[in-house]
Amino acid sequence: HDSKALSACLRRLADTLKSAGMDFGSDAVGACWEFVTLPLLALLDSVGPAREGQVRKSEVKAVDADAKVKELEADVERRGGDETGGLKAEAMRSNHALESLLECLLVLSTHAIPRSFGAVLPLLHSLTPLLGISSPSDALSEEANALTFRLLRQLLSLPVFDDNS
Repeated sequence: HDSKALSACLRRLADTLKSAGMDFGSDAVGACWEFVTLPLLALLDSVGPAREGQVRKSEVKAVDADAKVKELEADVERRGGDETGGLKAEAMRSNHALESLLECLLVLSTHAIPRSFGAVLPLLHSLTPLLGISSPSDALSEEANALTFRLLRQLLSLPVFDDNS
């Protein structure tokens, strides 16, 4: 899991979306809303699973390697042998990667106008769990929290929420 590479990719995507919005107009980029948001939603949905039980470096203690292997084997067996419960992008453990993802989504929602309320709903649904991450070991950075609220505010101000639409 290379969070630095993912962050760099997401920053490039944000720059591209911003340029496309300026060059082609927000309606044109909005026509691609669902196509662009789908992989970003998959990453956003993986934040919680990737951070479950995350241990900070300051909390790491000496670990018996054999005990750790047995614990991992038991976890795989308990899950039925494979990870079918959803995507778990390990890079999303990183606050830096999460911040880049939120910035990319913020740029998208600023420079693209989705065509319907239904197009925005999955993003709102995926953002909601971020508000509940409060465990000290899983907690979001202050910047990630601020970006989450800025993105929610931006999404709720989109024209698809106007009474006339």
